[in-house]
Amino acid sequence: MKGLLLTAIITLTGTAAIAQQVNCAPAFHIMIQLDSRYKESVRDTQDRNGVILEMWANSENGTWTFTARDDSGAMCVLGHGKDYH
Repeated sequence: MKGLLLTAIITLTGTAAIAQQVNCAPAFHIMIQLDSRYKESVRDTQDRNGVILEMWANSENGTWTFTARDDSGAMCVLGHGKDYH
């Protein structure tokens, strides 16, 4: 599950260093945290060969999170920040 997703991330980003910093968990757990803790919602979604890339954001406080998930139920946080930095 995680191996397939990390392979896709390495392919998309072009570097294993980024994939090594990725935090993964079941998608449901990450989605709950993004909604309840940060009040973020999905702003954009793209399907890249079965890997769903999503940009979550909260326009009121400026937080954002970039995630990737696959059909196995795994989701990985690729990046996060505030005010798009």
